[in-house]
Amino acid sequence: MADDALKVVPAARREMLEGLKRAGEATVETLATQHGYSPSAVRSLLVSLTADGLVEWRSSRQSRGRPAHLFRLTPAAERLFPQVYDRALNSAMAFLSEKAPALLADLMDRWLEDTRLSNAQLAEMGRLQVSDKARRIATAQNAAGLISIVESNENEVALVLVHCPIIDVARNFPIVCQNELAWINQNTGEQFERTEHRLAGARRCVYAVAVGEPVQP
Repeated sequence: MADDALKVVPAARREMLEGLKRAGEATVETLATQHGYSPSAVRSLLVSLTADGLVEWRSSRQSRGRPAHLFRLTPAAERLFPQVYDRALNSAMAFLSEKAPALLADLMDRWLEDTRLSNAQLAEMGRLQVSDKARRIATAQNAAGLISIVESNENEVALVLVHCPIIDVARNFPIVCQNELAWINQNTGEQFERTEHRLAGARRCVYAVAVGEPVQP
C-alpha cells in the first residue's frame, strides 16, 4: 500500500494515516476500534499528526450530545501515498489532446480492450456473486497501485476507491474516470454507477450497484 515515503513513518502513525485514507473521515473511537488502540492512544497519535500537518479535523453536529470531531488527511499526507506516472502521463495526454485528439480517444478505447478480462475469466466472473465480483476488481485495482475496498449491505455492493495515484491526470482528463467506470462494468457484467466522485468534491470515489430482488408492493 505504501511507497517509500510512507514506509519510513512509524508503524502506529502509519496505521492512523492508512485508516483515515480508507475511511475518508473518522472519529477517535472509530479508529481505536479498528486498530485495537485505546482512545487516549489514538488521540495522542492524532494530536502529533495534526501538529505535523498530516491530519486535520472538523466538528460534526450530532442529534445528541457534543459535536463529534472527524479527522481526515491533509493534502500533505495524501502525497505520502503512491502517485505513479502523474507528471509523465499528464504531459503525454496533454500532447495528444492538442496534436491528435482522435488518437487520444483511440488510445482510451485500446486501453479498455487491452485490460478486458479473458473469455475464461469473464465466464468465471459470471458465476460469482456481485460482492465477489467487486472484490476481484478491487484486487486488480490494488495490484495496479490504487487502494480499493468493497463495502456491502443487503441493498447494494459498493466498490470504493480511496486512493487514486493518477488523480491529477483525471482532473485534467475526465475521460480517465469515464473509462474506469466502463472498465468496471465491462469486466463484471454489472451496471455499477458512480455515487461519489473526488472530482466533484468527495473524499473518495464510490461505484455502487443494487443487489437483491426488489420488494413487491
